[in-house]
Amino acid sequence: MSNYYIDATRDNLEMKATEMSTTELAEELGLEVDALSEKAFGDTPGTHDAPNEILFTGYDIFTFDELVDMYVTAQFDGLARQC
Repeated sequence: MSNYYIDATRDNLEMKATEMSTTELAEELGLEVDALSEKAFGDTPGTHDAPNEILFTGYDIFTFDELVDMYVTAQFDGLARQC
């Protein structure tokens, strides 16, 4: 695929992911939801209004933006394997 198609595919995946909640992204990525937070924590400054909350899972903490990036990468890699 050319860069245009790769960029368009990734942009579409990102748009889809940003419309999802933190919980929905966690489910899609197979992550366990231990807790969610709307307040800043550690190296995750700022407010994270629902549904774009901080995810606590086991020993890991993910911001909404990190989950979006993980989702896009996972979905894109899955598409690439199908080709």
